Formats: sequence, structure tokens, C-alpha cells
Amino acid sequence: MWPLIAALIASALGFTAGMVGNKPASYNRNTSVLSPTPFYRACYNPEPDQIITLNWPNNFIDLPDHRRNLRPDVFASFPETFNSIQDEDGDGIADCKAYVMNSKTTESEIPSLTRNFIKVRSDVRISSCKTDEQAGQYASDYDCGWDPKQSLRGSCFIKENVYPPLRKIAETAVEGEIREIFWNPFSYNNGCNYEEGHNCGPGDWNSPNLKDFIYVLKRRDAVDKTEKPNCPSLWDAGSSNESACSHYFDVYLAEDTYQAMQTAGIPQDPNERMYFLKKILENCREQSTFTPLPDSMLWIPPSFIRKPFLPPSIQNMPGKINPVASIERVNYQSYIWSKPNKFVSSKTNLLKSTERPGTLNICPGSSSNCYDPIGTIDFRDEDGNSESYRVYSQRSAPETFVLVKISDPTILHTYFITQKDLPAAIGHRDPSLQLKNMEFLSQNSWTWATPWCKPAIYLYPEKETTLTVKLNLAGELTADMPAYDPNMGWQVKASADGQLIVDNKIYPYLYYEANIKGNKLPEKGWVVEKSKVKTLISKILAEIGFNPKEITDFSEYWLPKLKEKPYYFVTFLPEEEINLKEQLIFSQEPDTIIRARVIFEGLAAPFSVTEPEIHKKKRKGFTVTDWGATLINHSCSDWKME
Repeated sequence: MWPLIAALIASALGFTAGMVGNKPASYNRNTSVLSPTPFYRACYNPEPDQIITLNWPNNFIDLPDHRRNLRPDVFASFPETFNSIQDEDGDGIADCKAYVMNSKTTESEIPSLTRNFIKVRSDVRISSCKTDEQAGQYASDYDCGWDPKQSLRGSCFIKENVYPPLRKIAETAVEGEIREIFWNPFSYNNGCNYEEGHNCGPGDWNSPNLKDFIYVLKRRDAVDKTEKPNCPSLWDAGSSNESACSHYFDVYLAEDTYQAMQTAGIPQDPNERMYFLKKILENCREQSTFTPLPDSMLWIPPSFIRKPFLPPSIQNMPGKINPVASIERVNYQSYIWSKPNKFVSSKTNLLKSTERPGTLNICPGSSSNCYDPIGTIDFRDEDGNSESYRVYSQRSAPETFVLVKISDPTILHTYFITQKDLPAAIGHRDPSLQLKNMEFLSQNSWTWATPWCKPAIYLYPEKETTLTVKLNLAGELTADMPAYDPNMGWQVKASADGQLIVDNKIYPYLYYEANIKGNKLPEKGWVVEKSKVKTLISKILAEIGFNPKEITDFSEYWLPKLKEKPYYFVTFLPEEEINLKEQLIFSQEPDTIIRARVIFEGLAAPFSVTEPEIHKKKRKGFTVTDWGATLINHSCSDWKME
């Protein structure tokens, strides 16, 4: 796994939404089940007035290398200072000048220049293992899975098949204090278009990359006996383990790139650099997961695996990852038993991060990114049926494990280690247990948002009426049409036929998108084939009280988006929850309000689910209707509405 820029940028871009994760489509049960519930915060919060300026070459020369004090056991023999003005690719242009300063000129042509950067993210927590410093001398375990002496400190040269950590390349004054500037060129997700749950390796990099971002160091853990001694040095698990050794950064984006993003229109090629960058940033969400208690036993493989690691000297135990072949015992010793500070057989658990189709390059292989076999683990469902999974890890991500079903090795289940535990489930369907959650910190992964998409508010007064419509959201407004005034709301002239006039322009409805906090996926709903979704939705919306035009608008907007899966789980939020989380305030109170929020989730296979009761309303007097929906694990639109 290579979720570096996930970790680099994915925790500050600012809104919160509560939606749901993936149902276990491959496990057919007689009851509906809850899945791990992700909450999202936006990862992008530009502050154009917060600017720092880098000067070439002044900010890139005679830089102190503090690693000599941070980790004297490794770096004591390194020079006290270093420069970042190398031309390692030999093209006549210093690499940091070309990438960080965005200059294609030689020193003889333009020997000095400046570039401004604006703050787009604050207090980003990154596992120390993802920096070229790793952890400080007071960490409990220095092993991050890669050799820190292969440092790229001061280098902006891209070396294929070399792990490119976040590395120091400059210093500058910020608010009167000298601050260290770190840099990394790539998000390893860009090669696969930032698909959720799919991280690309270094051989997959494509433009655009993240060369126009810099990271201003604020503080480090594990460098002071009194601050955070004995924190573990963790790789991917560092993003989900609050005790892991960490670095904290503010993230800045080059001002010229930011301005180009603002004017980027919809291109013929959706991967055009500026538009693509604009799209991924505006849709970036940090995912934090809360796992319902009974979850761990409801499908195979479970999302939470309790204490799966063998203690040393034990050969085999039920419910554990058991090394069978001799090479597996060698790998078990290397990955697990040799790291008693990270892997405690009586305490360390596994928590599922992603699931995706694919195959692994098993070691020994030609690639340096191959996976070592660790052992095999068996799971049993409630009917006693058993499934066996092989377990793998890799040197570059030694606290991340991939489970592969022996009978079907085409799906990869990725897990992080965690020391947090869940109380044991007494009864799998005990409703009281559903309320107990395990807190799980940010997974730090680029992901499309799951906001409420395109809520459309229709107004039908009995006669032409001028009124104000305001929103009171348990979350953040992310898009609007026409423009919404946060103080005054929408000032609307509404006709009986539904025509709306705002600022002398005609609209069929008021539109907005919002990230809403804390919504939960109802257990009741419908599971239907893709071809039958339109019929189902039309029937239900009509029963609720929507008219043919509103149903057509909904279908034309949403049905084309339901293409990926053969089945869909369809459900509705209770109207009282909509009114609580998305309050509409009118200067003239309507006689009838009909609201619906439809949730779609794609499934690979059907499962049994209880149908909910439909609450019908009759339209009378001044009527307001309001529909919206969300497609889980997708953004609101392929193209952001201007």
C-alpha cells in the first residue's frame, strides 16, 4: 500500500458528514446488517491571506540537518548542513527549482526567483514513518519498514522504486520564526484516478502530481523525553493509532496553481491537470471510521479481527494467523515476533481498511514491492461454515496486512493493526449492542465525499409570493444554485406553477449540496436489480407525495449514476431526521412539506432486507417538496456544478 499523500494531505480540509460504508455483498444473510460507518471531513480549506514566500536559491542552501540530534544512532555521521540545489537528472535545471519553484530555466538564465504559497490545510498529522526523519530517539521502536539512510533529504529528484518520504528541502521564516519546509511529489493514488480504496504504487505515477504543495513542519513526537516517550513507530497504522509517533504540518499550495484551479473549466479530457487537481481537492475527504460492536461477526472476513497473532513459540491456535510453511514462520518472526513493542499477542487487533479486486505479487518476485506470506487464518460464520484466508504483508508497509480468500484470490482485504479493542458481542442481534462504537482515528485516505447530493427544493404557493428560504444545517453547505446568502438565505419570488425567480433569473427549484453530520444508514430498505431501480423509486416517491415532474427530475439526475453494480440497496432517511439535520426556514410557513433523502448503495449480490413502511402525504395549500439523495462512496457529481 502506498497511501502517502493520503496521509500527507488528508486530514484538514474541513467539513464533516456522517454516512455509511460498504455492506458485505458477498455474504448473503437473512437479516440486514450494519457496516462500519465512516465520517468525512473535507481535506481542503484554502486561506488565500495566509501566504509564505520561498526564494531561490536562498531558502534552499545551508540547511541544518536536525536528524543528527533526532536520531544520533543513525545520522550522527551525516554533515551538519545540506543543500537542495542539485541537478540529479542532468538537464541543466536544479530539480527543486523545476518542481517546487516551477521554473524551467537554468541558473545562468534566471539565477534567482520567488514563489508564493497559500495555506490550504492546518495541523496535518502524519506518521513519522512517512517522513525522512522517521521517529526520534525516544520512540519505542525505530523500525518503519525502510532504511532511513536511503534518504532523499534535500532532493527533488524522482527515483523509481525508491520509497519517496516526505523530506526536508528548504527553510523559511513564518510569522517571525524559522520553519522547516518538507516536500513530496506524488500521491500514489493519482495513477488510478483517486479511486476510493485503491492506492497505486510508484510505477503507476502519472500527471498530475503534488509537486506544487509544501509542508511546513510544526512539531514532532518522540524527540523529547517529556513529550511523547515510547511512542511506536508505525507505518499505515500510524494514521489510525493515536499513540503512534507523528509529525504535524501545515500544508501550503502554490498560489499560481491555486489561481489556475479557480478558473479551470470542464475540459474534454477529465484528467486535464488543473481541472483534475481542482476536482480531487474540492472533493477530498478524510475518512474516520466507527465500527458497530456486532460488526466483527456479521460477515467473512470480519471488519475487526480480535487478537489474531500467535504468541512466540506457539505452533497453531484456532482463530489466529497460523504459519504453516517454513517460509511463513520465517516471515512471522521477521514481521511480528521480532517486534514485541508493536505486536502484542494478547492486545493487538486488526481493523479492515479497504477491499478491492486485484492480485498480489508474491515474494520471491521480480518486484521490490512483493508481498511475503505470513500464514493462514480461518473464519466461521454463524452456521458453522468455514472459509480460509492467506495473510500477506510487505517490507514497505510492515503493519499492514492483506487477506486473500484461498478459494477466490481475486479480492484483496487490507487491514491495519490497532491496539483498541471492541467488547465481546454477547448476542449478535442484541439491539442494545448496536449503540456501542469503537472510535477509530483517521485512515488518511483520499476519498470522494459522501454528501447529500442535489437537494432540490420546489415551492408551490397558491398565488405569486415573495418569501425568504433559509437553511439551518447540521454540517456545511458545499454548493448552491442560485447563490445562497448565509445571512439572508434565498430571496425568492415563487409562482403557483413552481417557477422561481431569484435576482431576475428563473429557476425550477432551489439547489444545494451539503455534508451533513452523523446520519446513520437505516437497516430497512429494498434490494433490487439495477434495471428495476427506476420502477421502485417512481412508485415510492409517488406514494410519498411527489408529482410526476419532480419524480422525472429525480430519475433523470440519479438513474444514470447507478451503473456500476448489478444490484442496489435503496433506503430513505426518516423525515424527522431530515428536518432535524437540514432544517428549512420560511418567512411564510407552507401548508404542506414533503421531503425525501434516498440512499443508494451498489451491491455485487443481493441480500435479504426488511422493507420499511411508507408514510404518505397529501398536497394541499402552499406546498414545498424537497428531494435529495446520495450514492455511497461517490461524489455528488462527476462534474462540479458551477
